[in-house]
Amino acid sequence: MTKPEPESEHLTRAEVESIARINAIRDLNFTPDSISYITYHEPFADYYPITIHFDQPDRGEYRMQPLPFDERLEGEKFDDDRIKLVARSGGLQNAVRMYRLLHSVDLTVAKAAVKRMRDEA
Repeated sequence: MTKPEPESEHLTRAEVESIARINAIRDLNFTPDSISYITYHEPFADYYPITIHFDQPDRGEYRMQPLPFDERLEGEKFDDDRIKLVARSGGLQNAVRMYRLLHSVDLTVAKAAVKRMRDEA
């Protein structure tokens, strides 16, 4: 016997607009088909562009990806010291993601570098 699939929670466009107005730190944009903005995502300790594309009036597809480094404003950028702080505070995966974004390296290189940073005296 298989378990039933959990029901998806759907927000209305009005609810998404309300959330966007609260969470957006910049570039809040409403079009008939989408809502987009940039926010600081606390669990990932970084900035993310959010896009919700509505293919039906009250059903949207949510997309979130790290803000590319060249699109960041001065206060949104980070350096190796910030990465080290994130790694040492227990956010190893976040630090690896940030290292890859900053240095344009693959996962293996980033993991080794962040582990070294974390373990430095």
